[in-house]
Amino acid sequence: MSSMLKRILIAIGILAVVGIILWLNGWFFAVGILLISLMAEYEMVRAVSKKGAPAPLTLNLCAVAGLFAAFYFLSFKGAFLTAVIYLTICFALAVFSKKYTVESVIKGVFSFVYPGLLFMFFYALTLKGNAE
Repeated sequence: MSSMLKRILIAIGILAVVGIILWLNGWFFAVGILLISLMAEYEMVRAVSKKGAPAPLTLNLCAVAGLFAAFYFLSFKGAFLTAVIYLTICFALAVFSKKYTVESVIKGVFSFVYPGLLFMFFYALTLKGNAE
């Protein structure tokens, strides 16, 4: 099977899953978006870590999960606080850690901001759209 055919079949499967998640709404929607966000975060960290210093994968996955939990229970204030705590931890890693360099922490922050915040704001907009 060719690479393009595999990608098309996977995309069809993902579209079906996303359609079901959107249709079910509620907890299924929240958990579905969280899982998609965690998968995107994992792939993003792997992509930015291919060359040079590796980004902190576990920290980023925990930050994305915490971001969604904070938004779900505390709205935007909780998400903002989670992002601030994450950035503070990243700063401490860059300064005090022997394992992570400034380059790897910057890669981690980029990979957190791009998919993590993108999916969280998509979730927020969908939630606000359903509430009105």
